[in-house]
Amino acid sequence: MSLSPMSPAKTLLLARRSLSSRPWARESSGTTVDRLCTHMRMSVMLGRHNYVSQDIIQRIMIEYFDFDVQFVMNITDIDDKIITGARKSYFFETYAAEHCVVNVDLLDDIEAALQYAATELGLVEGLEALGEGKWDGMDPKVVPRAKELLAGLVALRERRTKLQSSGDVKGDASSIFSLVQEPLSLWLNEQLSETVTDPSVYRSHPSARVPRLLRHCRGTRAIASCWRREKVDCRPRPTSALLPTSRSSSDFALWKASKPGEPAWPSPWGPGRPGWHIECSAMASAIFGAQMDIHSGGIDLEFPHHDNELAQSEALHGCESWVNYFLHTGHLHTEGQKMSKSLKNFTTIKAVLRTWTPRQLRIAFLMRLCSESMEFNDGVLVEARSIESVLTNFFATVKAYGLEYQGHPESAPAPHDPDEKALIEDLRQARLLVRAVLCDSFNTPSAMQHILALVGKANVYLSRGRDSLDVLLIESVAKWVMSMMRTFGLVEAVEEVGWGTSDVSGSQKKREALVAPVLRELSEFRDAVRLATKTNSSTQDILALCDKMVASVH
Repeated sequence: MSLSPMSPAKTLLLARRSLSSRPWARESSGTTVDRLCTHMRMSVMLGRHNYVSQDIIQRIMIEYFDFDVQFVMNITDIDDKIITGARKSYFFETYAAEHCVVNVDLLDDIEAALQYAATELGLVEGLEALGEGKWDGMDPKVVPRAKELLAGLVALRERRTKLQSSGDVKGDASSIFSLVQEPLSLWLNEQLSETVTDPSVYRSHPSARVPRLLRHCRGTRAIASCWRREKVDCRPRPTSALLPTSRSSSDFALWKASKPGEPAWPSPWGPGRPGWHIECSAMASAIFGAQMDIHSGGIDLEFPHHDNELAQSEALHGCESWVNYFLHTGHLHTEGQKMSKSLKNFTTIKAVLRTWTPRQLRIAFLMRLCSESMEFNDGVLVEARSIESVLTNFFATVKAYGLEYQGHPESAPAPHDPDEKALIEDLRQARLLVRAVLCDSFNTPSAMQHILALVGKANVYLSRGRDSLDVLLIESVAKWVMSMMRTFGLVEAVEEVGWGTSDVSGSQKKREALVAPVLRELSEFRDAVRLATKTNSSTQDILALCDKMVASVH
Protein backbone atom coordinates (compact mmCIF):
# COMPACT_ATOMS: atom_id res chain seq x y z
CA MET A 1 0.00 0.00 0.00
CA SER A 2 1.21 3.47 -0.78
CA LEU A 3 -0.15 6.40 1.22
CA SER A 4 -0.42 10.07 0.63
CA PRO A 5 -1.75 12.15 3.55
CA MET A 6 -4.50 14.58 2.55
CA SER A 7 -3.84 16.52 5.75
CA PRO A 8 -0.28 16.82 7.19
CA ALA A 9 -1.79 17.18 10.67
CA LYS A 10 -2.88 13.54 10.73
CA THR A 11 -0.71 11.04 12.57
CA LEU A 12 -0.77 7.28 12.31
CA LEU A 13 1.25 4.93 14.50
CA LEU A 14 1.83 1.34 13.45
CA ALA A 15 3.13 -1.20 15.95
CA ARG A 16 6.63 -2.38 15.11
CA ARG A 17 5.77 -5.96 14.28
CA SER A 18 7.22 -5.55 10.82
CA LEU A 19 10.49 -6.79 9.35
CA SER A 20 11.41 -3.23 8.51
CA SER A 21 12.82 -0.55 10.78
CA ARG A 22 12.33 2.43 8.51
CA PRO A 23 9.93 5.11 9.87
CA TRP A 24 6.87 6.15 7.95
CA ALA A 25 7.64 9.31 5.97
CA ARG A 26 4.52 11.34 6.77
CA GLU A 27 5.62 14.32 4.68
CA SER A 28 5.90 12.27 1.51
CA SER A 29 3.67 13.38 -1.36
CA GLY A 30 3.71 9.95 -3.03
CA THR A 31 0.85 7.50 -2.90
CA THR A 32 1.12 4.95 -0.13
CA VAL A 33 0.80 1.40 -1.20
CA ASP A 34 -0.89 -1.50 0.49
CA ARG A 35 -0.05 -4.81 -1.09
CA LEU A 36 -1.73 -8.06 -0.16
CA CYS A 37 -0.20 -11.47 -0.90
CA THR A 38 -2.91 -14.06 -1.29
CA HIS A 39 -2.49 -17.78 -1.86
CA MET A 40 -5.94 -18.99 -0.78
CA ARG A 41 -9.06 -19.92 -2.67
CA MET A 42 -11.52 -17.11 -2.01
CA SER A 43 -14.43 -19.55 -1.55
CA VAL A 44 -12.74 -20.97 1.56
CA MET A 45 -13.30 -19.37 4.98
CA LEU A 46 -9.56 -19.56 5.79
CA GLY A 47 -8.80 -16.52 3.66
CA ARG A 48 -11.91 -14.57 4.62
CA HIS A 49 -10.30 -13.26 7.82
CA ASN A 50 -7.40 -11.87 5.79
CA TYR A 51 -9.55 -10.29 3.06
CA VAL A 52 -12.08 -8.67 5.41
CA SER A 53 -9.38 -7.42 7.80
CA GLN A 54 -7.48 -5.81 4.93
CA ASP A 55 -10.71 -4.24 3.65
CA ILE A 56 -11.42 -2.77 7.09
CA ILE A 57 -7.92 -1.33 7.34
CA GLN A 58 -8.15 0.12 3.84
CA ARG A 59 -11.50 1.75 4.65
CA ILE A 60 -10.10 3.28 7.83
CA MET A 61 -7.15 4.74 5.98
CA ILE A 62 -9.26 6.16 3.15
CA GLU A 63 -12.50 7.21 4.86
CA TYR A 64 -11.27 8.05 8.36
CA PHE A 65 -7.71 9.27 7.93
CA ASP A 66 -8.25 10.67 4.42
CA PHE A 67 -5.26 8.91 2.89
CA ASP A 68 -4.93 8.41 -0.82
CA VAL A 69 -4.47 4.62 -0.96
CA GLN A 70 -3.37 2.53 -3.89
CA PHE A 71 -4.30 -1.06 -3.05
CA VAL A 72 -2.89 -3.95 -5.07
CA MET A 73 -3.54 -7.68 -4.61
CA ASN A 74 -1.12 -10.24 -6.06
CA ILE A 75 -2.53 -13.60 -7.10
CA THR A 76 0.10 -16.25 -7.73
CA ASP A 77 -0.49 -18.67 -10.61
CA ILE A 78 2.81 -20.54 -11.17
CA ASP A 79 2.99 -22.10 -7.74
CA ASP A 80 3.98 -25.78 -7.26
CA LYS A 81 0.62 -26.65 -5.70
CA ILE A 82 -1.32 -24.91 -8.46
CA ILE A 83 0.66 -26.74 -11.16
CA THR A 84 0.16 -30.07 -9.42
CA GLY A 85 -3.53 -29.32 -8.92
CA ALA A 86 -3.99 -28.47 -12.61
CA ARG A 87 -2.37 -31.74 -13.64
CA LYS A 88 -4.38 -33.81 -11.15
CA SER A 89 -7.63 -32.25 -12.34
CA TYR A 90 -6.70 -32.86 -15.99
CA PHE A 91 -5.73 -36.51 -15.38
CA PHE A 92 -8.83 -37.25 -13.33
CA GLU A 93 -11.26 -35.67 -15.78
CA THR A 94 -9.64 -37.51 -18.69
CA TYR A 95 -9.64 -40.83 -16.84
CA ALA A 96 -13.27 -40.50 -15.71
CA ALA A 97 -14.39 -39.70 -19.25
CA GLU A 98 -12.65 -42.84 -20.53
CA HIS A 99 -13.91 -45.17 -17.78
CA CYS A 100 -17.67 -44.92 -17.51
CA VAL A 101 -18.13 -48.65 -16.87
CA VAL A 102 -17.22 -50.39 -13.62
CA ASN A 103 -15.05 -53.39 -14.43
CA VAL A 104 -12.09 -55.29 -12.97
CA ASP A 105 -9.49 -52.97 -14.52
CA LEU A 106 -11.15 -49.87 -13.08
CA LEU A 107 -11.42 -51.38 -9.60
CA ASP A 108 -7.79 -52.55 -9.74
CA ASP A 109 -6.71 -49.00 -10.57
CA ILE A 110 -8.77 -47.61 -7.70
CA GLU A 111 -7.29 -50.14 -5.28
CA ALA A 112 -3.78 -49.23 -6.43
CA ALA A 113 -4.64 -45.54 -5.99
CA LEU A 114 -5.95 -46.08 -2.46
CA GLN A 115 -2.86 -48.10 -1.57
CA TYR A 116 -0.57 -45.36 -2.92
CA ALA A 117 -2.47 -42.64 -1.05
CA ALA A 118 -2.29 -44.64 2.19
CA THR A 119 1.46 -45.01 1.76
CA GLU A 120 1.81 -41.28 1.10
CA LEU A 121 -0.04 -40.62 4.35
CA GLY A 122 2.60 -42.66 6.18
CA LEU A 123 0.29 -45.56 7.03
CA VAL A 124 2.81 -48.41 7.27
CA GLU A 125 0.14 -51.09 7.11
CA GLY A 126 -1.48 -49.43 4.10
CA LEU A 127 -5.09 -50.35 3.39
CA GLU A 128 -5.06 -52.91 6.20
CA ALA A 129 -4.78 -50.09 8.74
CA LEU A 130 -7.77 -48.42 7.12
CA GLY A 131 -9.80 -51.59 7.13
CA GLU A 132 -9.38 -51.99 10.88
CA GLY A 133 -10.01 -48.32 11.58
CA LYS A 134 -6.91 -47.82 13.72
CA TRP A 135 -7.30 -44.12 14.56
CA ASP A 136 -5.80 -44.20 18.06
CA GLY A 137 -2.34 -42.68 18.12
CA MET A 138 -2.65 -41.49 14.52
CA ASP A 139 -1.48 -37.97 13.63
CA PRO A 140 -4.55 -35.64 13.81
CA LYS A 141 -3.62 -34.23 10.41
CA VAL A 142 -3.78 -37.72 8.92
CA VAL A 143 -7.09 -38.87 10.43
CA PRO A 144 -9.47 -36.87 8.15
CA ARG A 145 -7.72 -38.07 5.00
CA ALA A 146 -7.51 -41.63 6.32
CA LYS A 147 -11.27 -41.63 6.90
CA GLU A 148 -11.81 -40.45 3.33
CA LEU A 149 -9.67 -43.34 2.10
CA LEU A 150 -11.69 -45.71 4.27
CA ALA A 151 -14.91 -44.51 2.60
CA GLY A 152 -13.32 -45.20 -0.79
CA LEU A 153 -12.17 -48.64 0.36
CA VAL A 154 -15.69 -49.56 1.53
CA ALA A 155 -17.12 -48.45 -1.81
CA LEU A 156 -14.44 -50.43 -3.66
CA ARG A 157 -15.32 -53.66 -1.81
CA GLU A 158 -19.02 -53.14 -2.44
CA ARG A 159 -18.39 -52.70 -6.18
CA ARG A 160 -16.23 -55.83 -6.32
CA THR A 161 -19.00 -57.85 -4.68
CA LYS A 162 -21.58 -56.40 -7.07
CA LEU A 163 -19.33 -56.98 -10.06
CA GLN A 164 -18.84 -60.65 -9.19
CA SER A 165 -22.61 -61.17 -9.18
CA SER A 166 -23.65 -59.08 -12.19
CA GLY A 167 -20.59 -58.37 -14.38
CA ASP A 168 -19.94 -54.90 -15.80
CA VAL A 169 -22.16 -52.23 -14.24
CA LYS A 170 -22.77 -49.55 -16.84
CA GLY A 171 -23.28 -46.01 -15.65
CA ASP A 172 -22.22 -46.80 -12.08
CA ALA A 173 -18.69 -45.41 -12.28
CA SER A 174 -19.61 -41.81 -11.42
CA SER A 175 -20.76 -42.73 -7.91
CA ILE A 176 -17.47 -44.37 -6.96
CA PHE A 177 -15.43 -41.62 -8.66
CA SER A 178 -17.00 -39.10 -6.28
CA LEU A 179 -15.54 -41.05 -3.34
CA VAL A 180 -12.04 -41.66 -4.70
CA GLN A 181 -11.31 -38.51 -6.73
CA GLU A 182 -8.47 -37.28 -4.51
CA PRO A 183 -6.51 -40.57 -4.15
CA LEU A 184 -7.12 -41.47 -7.81
CA SER A 185 -5.95 -38.10 -9.12
CA LEU A 186 -2.91 -38.29 -6.81
CA TRP A 187 -2.02 -41.74 -8.16
CA LEU A 188 -2.58 -40.70 -11.79
CA ASN A 189 -0.36 -37.68 -11.32
CA GLU A 190 2.42 -39.89 -9.94
CA GLN A 191 2.08 -42.23 -12.91
CA LEU A 192 1.62 -39.69 -15.71
CA SER A 193 3.05 -36.34 -14.60
CA GLU A 194 5.90 -36.42 -17.13
CA THR A 195 3.56 -37.08 -20.05
CA VAL A 196 1.94 -33.64 -20.12
CA THR A 197 2.99 -31.74 -23.25
CA ASP A 198 -0.14 -29.66 -23.91
CA PRO A 199 0.31 -26.14 -22.46
CA SER A 200 -3.47 -25.71 -22.27
CA VAL A 201 -3.44 -27.96 -19.19
CA TYR A 202 -1.93 -24.97 -17.41
CA ARG A 203 -4.35 -22.50 -18.96
CA SER A 204 -4.29 -20.33 -15.86
CA HIS A 205 -0.59 -19.51 -16.32
CA PRO A 206 -0.14 -16.48 -18.60
CA SER A 207 3.25 -16.72 -20.29
CA ALA A 208 3.25 -13.04 -21.23
CA ARG A 209 4.34 -12.09 -17.70
CA VAL A 210 7.26 -14.51 -17.50
CA PRO A 211 9.77 -12.33 -19.44
CA ARG A 212 9.25 -9.60 -16.82
CA LEU A 213 9.93 -12.15 -14.09
CA LEU A 214 13.09 -13.19 -15.91
CA ARG A 215 14.36 -9.61 -15.90
CA HIS A 216 13.65 -9.42 -12.19
CA CYS A 217 15.56 -12.67 -11.63
CA ARG A 218 18.61 -11.36 -13.50
CA GLY A 219 18.62 -8.29 -11.27
CA THR A 220 18.43 -10.28 -8.04
CA ARG A 221 20.29 -13.53 -8.68
CA ALA A 222 23.43 -12.27 -6.94
CA ILE A 223 21.59 -12.13 -3.65
CA ALA A 224 20.68 -15.82 -3.68
CA SER A 225 24.08 -17.29 -2.85
CA CYS A 226 24.78 -14.49 -0.39
CA TRP A 227 21.67 -15.28 1.65
CA ARG A 228 22.13 -19.04 1.37
CA ARG A 229 25.54 -18.70 3.01
CA GLU A 230 23.83 -16.66 5.74
CA LYS A 231 26.07 -13.64 5.08
CA VAL A 232 23.83 -10.95 6.45
CA ASP A 233 26.42 -8.29 5.56
CA CYS A 234 24.87 -8.18 2.08
CA ARG A 235 22.55 -5.49 3.50
CA PRO A 236 22.84 -2.98 6.37
CA ARG A 237 20.49 -5.01 8.60
CA PRO A 238 19.02 -8.51 8.33
CA THR A 239 15.30 -8.25 7.72
CA SER A 240 14.28 -11.05 10.05
CA ALA A 241 15.51 -12.84 13.11
CA LEU A 242 14.38 -16.00 11.35
CA LEU A 243 16.89 -15.56 8.53
CA PRO A 244 19.82 -17.53 10.04
CA THR A 245 17.54 -20.50 10.72
CA SER A 246 16.92 -21.25 7.05
CA ARG A 247 17.62 -24.94 6.54
CA SER A 248 17.41 -25.21 2.77
CA SER A 249 18.80 -23.22 -0.13
CA SER A 250 15.54 -23.91 -1.96
CA ASP A 251 13.83 -21.54 0.49
CA PHE A 252 15.29 -18.75 -1.63
CA ALA A 253 14.88 -20.19 -5.13
CA LEU A 254 14.65 -17.52 -7.82
CA TRP A 255 14.23 -19.75 -10.86
CA LYS A 256 13.29 -23.42 -10.97
CA ALA A 257 14.30 -25.89 -13.63
CA SER A 258 11.05 -27.34 -14.95
CA LYS A 259 10.59 -31.07 -14.57
CA PRO A 260 9.05 -33.06 -17.39
CA GLY A 261 5.34 -32.32 -17.47
CA GLU A 262 5.69 -28.83 -15.93
CA PRO A 263 5.26 -25.50 -17.76
CA ALA A 264 8.58 -24.06 -18.93
CA TRP A 265 9.95 -20.89 -20.49
CA PRO A 266 13.43 -20.26 -21.97
CA SER A 267 15.91 -18.46 -19.72
CA PRO A 268 19.70 -17.89 -19.42
CA TRP A 269 19.72 -20.86 -17.01
CA GLY A 270 17.78 -23.22 -19.24
CA PRO A 271 14.07 -24.02 -19.52
CA GLY A 272 12.27 -23.37 -16.27
CA ARG A 273 9.76 -21.28 -14.41
CA PRO A 274 9.79 -18.55 -11.76
CA GLY A 275 9.97 -19.46 -8.11
CA TRP A 276 6.93 -18.55 -6.06
CA HIS A 277 8.62 -15.64 -4.24
CA ILE A 278 10.04 -13.94 -7.32
CA GLU A 279 6.60 -13.91 -8.91
CA CYS A 280 5.23 -11.70 -6.12
CA SER A 281 8.37 -9.53 -6.03
CA ALA A 282 8.20 -8.85 -9.77
CA MET A 283 4.49 -8.00 -9.77
CA ALA A 284 4.83 -5.59 -6.85
CA SER A 285 7.98 -3.96 -8.22
CA ALA A 286 6.36 -3.47 -11.61
CA ILE A 287 3.67 -1.32 -9.94
CA PHE A 288 5.35 0.23 -6.90
CA GLY A 289 8.99 0.26 -7.86
CA ALA A 290 11.62 0.55 -5.15
CA GLN A 291 9.44 1.29 -2.12
CA MET A 292 6.01 0.75 -0.59
CA ASP A 293 4.61 1.72 2.78
CA ILE A 294 2.59 -1.32 3.82
CA HIS A 295 2.76 -4.97 2.78
CA SER A 296 0.10 -7.27 4.19
CA GLY A 297 -0.66 -10.98 4.21
CA GLY A 298 -1.23 -13.94 6.48
CA ILE A 299 1.20 -14.61 9.31
CA ASP A 300 2.14 -17.92 7.67
CA LEU A 301 3.76 -15.95 4.82
CA GLU A 302 6.13 -14.05 7.10
CA PHE A 303 8.91 -16.57 6.48
CA PRO A 304 10.21 -17.54 4.03
CA HIS A 305 7.96 -15.74 1.55
CA HIS A 306 8.13 -12.15 2.76
CA ASP A 307 11.82 -12.43 3.66
CA ASN A 308 12.43 -13.69 0.13
CA GLU A 309 10.57 -10.77 -1.38
CA LEU A 310 12.67 -8.33 0.63
CA ALA A 311 15.95 -9.99 -0.30
CA GLN A 312 15.10 -10.10 -4.00
CA SER A 313 13.59 -6.64 -4.34
CA GLU A 314 16.13 -4.78 -2.22
CA ALA A 315 18.93 -6.39 -4.22
CA LEU A 316 17.29 -5.37 -7.49
CA HIS A 317 16.48 -1.79 -6.48
CA GLY A 318 19.57 -1.22 -4.35
CA CYS A 319 17.37 0.23 -1.59
CA GLU A 320 17.71 -0.02 2.16
CA SER A 321 14.09 -0.89 2.85
CA TRP A 322 11.63 -1.98 0.14
CA VAL A 323 8.73 -2.20 2.63
CA ASN A 324 8.22 0.17 5.54
CA TYR A 325 5.71 -1.95 7.45
CA PHE A 326 4.28 -5.45 7.33
CA LEU A 327 0.75 -6.16 8.57
CA HIS A 328 0.34 -9.88 9.19
CA THR A 329 -3.14 -11.24 9.89
CA GLY A 330 -3.69 -14.09 12.32
CA HIS A 331 -5.21 -17.49 11.67
CA LEU A 332 -8.76 -18.66 12.19
CA HIS A 333 -9.10 -21.43 14.78
CA THR A 334 -11.87 -23.90 15.47
CA GLU A 335 -12.07 -26.07 18.58
CA GLY A 336 -8.59 -24.92 19.59
CA GLN A 337 -6.95 -25.94 16.30
CA LYS A 338 -5.88 -23.80 13.36
CA MET A 339 -8.47 -23.96 10.60
CA SER A 340 -6.65 -25.80 7.83
CA LYS A 341 -7.33 -27.57 4.58
CA SER A 342 -4.94 -30.32 5.64
CA LEU A 343 -6.95 -30.94 8.83
CA LYS A 344 -10.22 -30.82 6.89
CA ASN A 345 -11.66 -28.59 9.64
CA PHE A 346 -12.35 -25.57 7.45
CA THR A 347 -15.68 -24.33 6.14
CA THR A 348 -16.68 -22.39 3.04
CA ILE A 349 -17.97 -18.83 2.91
CA LYS A 350 -21.20 -20.13 1.39
CA ALA A 351 -21.74 -22.43 4.38
CA VAL A 352 -20.95 -19.68 6.90
CA LEU A 353 -23.44 -17.28 5.29
CA ARG A 354 -26.24 -19.78 5.90
CA THR A 355 -25.92 -18.95 9.62
CA TRP A 356 -24.22 -15.55 9.69
CA THR A 357 -25.10 -12.36 7.87
CA PRO A 358 -22.23 -10.50 6.19
CA ARG A 359 -22.62 -7.71 8.75
CA GLN A 360 -22.37 -10.11 11.70
CA LEU A 361 -19.27 -11.69 10.20
CA ARG A 362 -17.63 -8.29 9.80
CA ILE A 363 -18.57 -7.33 13.37
CA ALA A 364 -16.91 -10.54 14.60
CA PHE A 365 -13.69 -9.58 12.79
CA LEU A 366 -13.88 -6.00 14.07
CA MET A 367 -13.93 -7.31 17.64
CA ARG A 368 -10.53 -8.99 17.16
CA LEU A 369 -7.16 -7.45 16.31
CA CYS A 370 -6.33 -8.38 12.73
CA SER A 371 -2.88 -9.57 13.86
CA GLU A 372 -4.32 -12.04 16.37
CA SER A 373 -5.70 -15.52 15.80
CA MET A 374 -9.46 -15.80 16.09
CA GLU A 375 -11.48 -18.68 17.53
CA PHE A 376 -14.38 -19.18 15.13
CA ASN A 377 -17.29 -20.64 17.13
CA ASP A 378 -20.89 -20.07 18.22
CA GLY A 379 -19.78 -17.74 21.03
CA VAL A 380 -18.31 -15.34 18.50
CA LEU A 381 -21.58 -15.41 16.56
CA VAL A 382 -23.64 -14.71 19.70
CA GLU A 383 -21.43 -11.73 20.54
CA ALA A 384 -21.68 -10.33 17.00
CA ARG A 385 -25.47 -10.69 16.95
CA SER A 386 -25.76 -9.02 20.36
CA ILE A 387 -23.69 -6.03 19.19
CA GLU A 388 -25.74 -5.77 16.00
CA SER A 389 -28.95 -5.85 18.06
CA VAL A 390 -27.76 -3.07 20.39
CA LEU A 391 -26.92 -0.84 17.43
CA THR A 392 -30.14 -1.70 15.55
CA ASN A 393 -32.34 -0.82 18.53
CA PHE A 394 -30.43 2.41 19.13
CA PHE A 395 -30.76 3.54 15.52
CA ALA A 396 -34.47 2.62 15.44
CA THR A 397 -35.20 4.59 18.63
CA VAL A 398 -33.32 7.68 17.46
CA LYS A 399 -34.98 7.50 14.05
CA ALA A 400 -38.43 7.32 15.63
CA TYR A 401 -37.74 10.36 17.82
CA GLY A 402 -36.36 12.15 14.78
CA LEU A 403 -39.58 11.57 12.86
CA GLU A 404 -41.57 12.90 15.82
CA TYR A 405 -39.36 15.98 15.99
CA GLN A 406 -39.95 16.67 12.30
CA GLY A 407 -43.66 16.84 13.11
CA HIS A 408 -43.10 19.14 16.12
CA PRO A 409 -40.15 21.42 15.34
CA GLU A 410 -41.55 24.02 17.68
CA SER A 411 -41.05 21.65 20.62
CA ALA A 412 -37.28 22.13 20.70
CA PRO A 413 -35.97 21.78 24.27
CA ALA A 414 -34.56 24.45 26.49
CA PRO A 415 -30.81 25.03 26.94
CA HIS A 416 -28.83 21.94 27.84
CA ASP A 417 -29.25 20.54 31.31
CA PRO A 418 -26.43 18.68 33.17
CA ASP A 419 -27.31 15.31 31.61
CA GLU A 420 -27.16 16.76 28.12
CA LYS A 421 -23.89 18.53 28.81
CA ALA A 422 -22.51 15.20 30.05
CA LEU A 423 -23.63 13.44 26.85
CA ILE A 424 -21.99 16.15 24.73
CA GLU A 425 -18.74 15.55 26.64
CA ASP A 426 -19.15 11.78 26.25
CA LEU A 427 -19.43 12.24 22.47
CA ARG A 428 -16.34 14.43 22.39
CA GLN A 429 -14.35 11.93 24.45
CA ALA A 430 -15.52 9.00 22.31
CA ARG A 431 -14.28 10.76 19.16
CA LEU A 432 -10.86 11.32 20.74
CA LEU A 433 -10.58 7.79 22.12
CA VAL A 434 -11.61 6.13 18.86
CA ARG A 435 -9.09 8.21 16.95
CA ALA A 436 -6.34 7.32 19.41
CA VAL A 437 -6.91 3.55 19.18
CA LEU A 438 -7.25 3.57 15.39
CA CYS A 439 -3.93 5.41 15.25
CA ASP A 440 -2.45 2.55 17.28
CA SER A 441 -2.24 -0.28 14.72
CA PHE A 442 -5.90 0.01 13.71
CA ASN A 443 -7.20 -1.27 17.05
CA THR A 444 -10.80 -1.86 15.98
CA PRO A 445 -11.80 -3.91 19.08
CA SER A 446 -11.07 -0.93 21.34
CA ALA A 447 -12.74 1.44 18.87
CA MET A 448 -15.92 -0.66 18.90
CA GLN A 449 -15.89 -0.80 22.71
CA HIS A 450 -15.69 3.01 22.93
CA ILE A 451 -18.53 3.34 20.40
CA LEU A 452 -20.73 0.84 22.25
CA ALA A 453 -20.01 2.61 25.56
CA LEU A 454 -21.23 5.87 24.02
CA VAL A 455 -24.37 4.13 22.73
CA GLY A 456 -25.01 2.82 26.24
CA LYS A 457 -24.81 6.35 27.67
CA ALA A 458 -27.07 7.64 24.91
CA ASN A 459 -29.64 4.94 25.74
CA VAL A 460 -29.65 6.07 29.37
CA TYR A 461 -30.40 9.59 28.16
CA LEU A 462 -33.16 8.28 25.85
CA SER A 463 -34.85 6.63 28.84
CA ARG A 464 -35.90 10.08 30.05
CA GLY A 465 -38.72 10.04 27.51
CA ARG A 466 -39.54 12.21 24.52
CA ASP A 467 -40.82 15.21 26.41
CA SER A 468 -37.44 15.93 28.00
CA LEU A 469 -35.12 14.99 25.11
CA ASP A 470 -32.94 17.15 22.91
CA VAL A 471 -33.61 15.27 19.69
CA LEU A 472 -30.95 17.15 17.76
CA LEU A 473 -28.34 16.15 20.34
CA ILE A 474 -29.24 12.46 20.28
CA GLU A 475 -29.31 12.55 16.46
CA SER A 476 -25.78 14.01 16.43
CA VAL A 477 -24.60 11.06 18.54
CA ALA A 478 -26.33 8.58 16.23
CA LYS A 479 -24.95 10.23 13.10
CA TRP A 480 -21.37 9.99 14.39
CA VAL A 481 -21.89 6.32 15.30
CA MET A 482 -23.30 5.79 11.79
CA SER A 483 -20.26 7.45 10.25
CA MET A 484 -18.00 4.97 12.06
CA MET A 485 -20.19 2.06 10.94
CA ARG A 486 -19.78 3.25 7.35
CA THR A 487 -16.03 3.50 7.85
CA PHE A 488 -15.92 -0.12 9.07
CA GLY A 489 -18.04 -1.29 6.15
CA LEU A 490 -21.06 -2.29 8.26
CA VAL A 491 -23.51 -0.04 6.48
CA GLU A 492 -24.08 1.38 3.03
CA ALA A 493 -23.07 4.92 2.11
CA VAL A 494 -26.34 6.49 3.28
CA GLU A 495 -26.84 9.69 5.23
CA GLU A 496 -29.86 8.79 7.36
CA VAL A 497 -29.64 6.99 10.68
CA GLY A 498 -30.04 3.21 10.35
CA TRP A 499 -28.49 0.29 8.50
CA GLY A 500 -29.93 1.39 5.17
CA THR A 501 -30.88 -0.93 2.35
CA SER A 502 -29.37 -2.30 -0.84
CA ASP A 503 -32.75 -1.83 -2.58
CA VAL A 504 -31.73 0.51 -5.39
CA SER A 505 -35.38 1.07 -6.33
CA GLY A 506 -35.85 3.20 -3.23
CA SER A 507 -38.90 1.20 -2.08
CA GLN A 508 -37.62 1.26 1.53
CA LYS A 509 -37.57 5.05 1.54
CA LYS A 510 -41.06 5.10 0.05
CA ARG A 511 -42.31 2.81 2.81
CA GLU A 512 -40.76 5.03 5.47
CA ALA A 513 -42.36 8.10 3.89
CA LEU A 514 -45.76 6.40 4.03
CA VAL A 515 -45.33 5.28 7.63
CA ALA A 516 -43.98 8.59 8.97
CA PRO A 517 -47.38 10.42 9.06
CA VAL A 518 -48.94 7.48 10.92
CA LEU A 519 -46.09 7.49 13.44
CA ARG A 520 -46.56 11.22 13.98
CA GLU A 521 -50.32 10.75 14.54
CA LEU A 522 -49.64 8.00 17.05
CA SER A 523 -47.06 10.19 18.78
CA GLU A 524 -49.53 13.07 19.02
CA PHE A 525 -52.20 10.71 20.32
CA ARG A 526 -49.83 9.39 22.98
CA ASP A 527 -48.89 12.91 24.09
CA ALA A 528 -52.53 13.95 24.21
CA VAL A 529 -53.51 10.94 26.32
CA ARG A 530 -50.61 11.62 28.70
CA LEU A 531 -51.75 15.23 29.09
CA ALA A 532 -55.35 14.17 29.62
CA THR A 533 -54.28 11.75 32.32
CA LYS A 534 -52.17 14.38 34.08
CA THR A 535 -55.05 16.89 34.05
CA ASN A 536 -57.62 14.33 35.25
CA SER A 537 -59.68 14.62 32.07
CA SER A 538 -62.86 12.59 31.82
CA THR A 539 -63.17 9.22 30.17
CA GLN A 540 -65.30 10.79 27.46
CA ASP A 541 -62.46 13.21 26.60
CA ILE A 542 -60.00 10.32 26.24
CA LEU A 543 -62.46 8.34 24.07
CA ALA A 544 -62.86 11.40 21.88
CA LEU A 545 -59.09 11.47 21.38
CA CYS A 546 -59.24 7.80 20.36
CA ASP A 547 -61.97 8.49 17.81
CA LYS A 548 -59.94 11.39 16.41
CA MET A 549 -56.83 9.22 16.06
CA VAL A 550 -58.74 6.41 14.32
CA ALA A 551 -60.28 8.87 11.89
CA SER A 552 -56.93 10.48 11.08
CA VAL A 553 -55.14 7.23 10.21
CA HIS A 554 -58.01 6.15 7.97
